[in-house]
Amino acid sequence: GKWLQIAEFGLEQAHGKNMERLKQIRSQTNVGAASGDFIPELALYVRLNILRGIQSFYNGDLNGAQTHLMKAEMDMRKLQISDLDLVKLESMGFTHKESRRALRFCNGNIDGAINHIYNKRDELERKRKAEIKRAADRRLQKKYGATKNGKFVDLTLLDQLQGMGVEKEIAIEALRQTDNAGEDTLNLCLDPERKGILASTLYSRFMNDEFIWKIEQVIDVLGGAGIVSESRVRAALFITFNDVEEAINMLSQPTPTEVIELDRVEVIFIPYVQKRQERIRREREMAEKMRKLQEEQAKKLLEQQKLEQEQQNEENPNDDQEMNDDEQQQQEVEQGMNVDGNTDNEVNEDNQDNDGDDNMGDEEEANNTKPMAIDDGVDENDDDVKKDEDGNIVEPKQRKVKAMPNPNLGDVNENDEDEEDVVDKLVDTFNPIGYTQPNDDDMKIEQHILDDLDTINDEDEYLDLPLDAEKDALQNLKVLLTSMQMNNGGGDNGNGGGDQSFLSLFKK
Repeated sequence: GKWLQIAEFGLEQAHGKNMERLKQIRSQTNVGAASGDFIPELALYVRLNILRGIQSFYNGDLNGAQTHLMKAEMDMRKLQISDLDLVKLESMGFTHKESRRALRFCNGNIDGAINHIYNKRDELERKRKAEIKRAADRRLQKKYGATKNGKFVDLTLLDQLQGMGVEKEIAIEALRQTDNAGEDTLNLCLDPERKGILASTLYSRFMNDEFIWKIEQVIDVLGGAGIVSESRVRAALFITFNDVEEAINMLSQPTPTEVIELDRVEVIFIPYVQKRQERIRREREMAEKMRKLQEEQAKKLLEQQKLEQEQQNEENPNDDQEMNDDEQQQQEVEQGMNVDGNTDNEVNEDNQDNDGDDNMGDEEEANNTKPMAIDDGVDENDDDVKKDEDGNIVEPKQRKVKAMPNPNLGDVNENDEDEEDVVDKLVDTFNPIGYTQPNDDDMKIEQHILDDLDTINDEDEYLDLPLDAEKDALQNLKVLLTSMQMNNGGGDNGNGGGDQSFLSLFKK
């Protein structure tokens, strides 16, 4: 009896004497119920009255046991729903779970239960759409890239800027450059001069050959340069943030809005593409001219060598005969014959004279090609000239110096440096977002999240209260009281096993 008194006192302190505090909380939670509120905490009072009835029964107080049994049955009826009403709702196509929850929420009112089911379905659909939108927004933020401080682009501010007529790419670039700062973003987007500088910074990032392989890939997929122009492909990649698959879809099956966007952006890329193609054409022509010039030079060199060989053959027709004479003279020398060697000495002297003339000519040519000395006004040997580690002359840095203001003369201490303009803070590169490309596992995770929306943080879970144990306990208490009345107090005999089974229903 002591523990039951403690439990009863605790429930009264928590819920109020007549559950006023609990009813007020539930009524605020269950706004829109047809005829009141559903209080699952009544199951605690059902169990308390059942235990009170058992206590009175074993204390011999049958009237007290009957009173507690009646209270438990009254609270139990508030928790139970009609099986007939449950079957009616299930026959209308609603699930067992939906029907049971709706009937409990609406205290057995069928019309209210039907409306409640439809409202819950609409609420679940809104949650699914909100989750799908959240995932789509996060994918867009990853595509747009991070700001200077690594934040995601604020999509709400982006929508507001687009509503003011600002181009989408300009608005995104402004938000990235200003870290989603509203005032600086408006200054960049609405001031024509600042907007022009911002646009130049943005488009110059794409006017290069860094992603030329993506451009060639898109052109090859769409059928070659005769089908789609390079400027068109660059515009599509610019709009899709260098996404090849989206660019191909946009160019192959564009919507009317995408056609307008492509035309607007393509106009910006056409001059650059024309200059690039002209530069490539000139480089190819120059390469072709150099190749032809090299071929002509090689051909002339070959002809000159051939001509020199022919002239040498014409000037020395008796070379073979001279070689034979030399061999014969060598043989005579070996035999001890004296042979005059003046001829060889003269030949050697002539060769030396020719070598001397060639050396003199080379020296004269070297003297003629000696570079002229340029006077740049700087004496490199001067000790006052400062040089860096590589020996280059370091120019002195010019610094602005202003005299200290004199209050006696009416001078004012003004700030020399004006406030830095937002365009002076523009950057050319941003840190990439650290994430991997979505794969099949990511798609499955998103689908699981959508499927589990009705079970995660389920606010109506309290309506799924199981009452099987309470039903069995009430039935056993009725049996005990009935047997006691029939036997006029002899119900204590032989009920030990039944009492143990009865009390085990509350062991949880």
